[in-house]
Amino acid sequence: MNTMQATALRSIKAAARECLPPIVTRAIKAALETSTSRDPLGIKAHASNSTALNNGVTIHHRGSRADRGVVEQIFLAKDYDLSRFRRYPEIVECYEQCANPLIVDCGANIGASAFWFATAYPRANVCAIEPEQSNFELLRQNCRDQRVLPVQGAVASRSGVLQLSDPGEGEWGFRTGAGEKGTLLYEVPAYTVADLVAMRPGTPFILKIDIEGAEQDLFKSSPSVIDSFPILIIELHDWMLPRSASSRPFLQWHAAHDRDFVFHGENVFSFSNQALPMSERVSIAHS
Repeated sequence: MNTMQATALRSIKAAARECLPPIVTRAIKAALETSTSRDPLGIKAHASNSTALNNGVTIHHRGSRADRGVVEQIFLAKDYDLSRFRRYPEIVECYEQCANPLIVDCGANIGASAFWFATAYPRANVCAIEPEQSNFELLRQNCRDQRVLPVQGAVASRSGVLQLSDPGEGEWGFRTGAGEKGTLLYEVPAYTVADLVAMRPGTPFILKIDIEGAEQDLFKSSPSVIDSFPILIIELHDWMLPRSASSRPFLQWHAAHDRDFVFHGENVFSFSNQALPMSERVSIAHS
C-alpha cells in the first residue's frame, strides 16, 4: 500500500467514526479482525425471526431493531468477549481453578448473553434473570439446551415485588422500580444478587448487569456478595437518564473496593485485584 492509499484509508476510517454509531463501527472492526466463518459464535446469517450462528445453533428473536441489535452486540461486536483484555490469562486461570463456576446474568433479555456465557465457559452454571414476559420466553427457548437457569423477575437491593414499565425504548428498554415513567405493565418478583446465587450454587465468577438504570438501586446497599465475583460487567445509564446520577452508587461502591475499572464499548469491566489469581507469567508479560 502506497502513501496515498494509506492516507485515503485513514480518511475513510475517520469519516466512519464520525458518521456511524459506535455499535456499527465496533461490529465492522470485529468483522474485519476476525474471520466469522471460523468463529463458532460468529453470525452466519440473519432470518426474519432468527439468527444462525456458525456453530449450527439458531438464536430466536422477533426481528425487531432491538432484538437484532442485541444479537449483533453479542455475536458480532463481541461485547462480552474477555480475551481482548490484558488480564485475560488471569481470567482463564480463575475459570480453570473454579470447581463450579457461577455466572449471574442480570437483565438477560432474550437470552443471547446467557447463551454466550454458557458456550464460552462450558463448565459454568448460569443464572439468567429477566423481568419481561416475551423476552423471558425467548430466553427460555434460546437457552433450553444450555447450563442456564432462567428466572423471571428483577434484580434489586431487596427481595420483594417491583413494577415493570415500558418507557417506549423497545424490547431492550423495559424498566423496574417505583416511579418509573412509561406504560405500567405488571408486577414482577424482585431478587437480590444473594438470592440468585443461592438458586444456582457455585463459585462466583462473572456478574453481568444491564438493568436499564436500576443499578442505582442495586448498589445503594453495597451488598458484599457482589465483590465476591472476580469479574463484573455493567452497562451504566446516565446517558439514557440525564440528571439522575444513576451510576453514582456503583461508582462509589467500586471506589471502595480493590478493583480495576476498564471501559470498553457500552460496558464497564470491573476486575477484582484480590479474587483473580496473579500468576508470575502475567506480571512478567504485562510489566
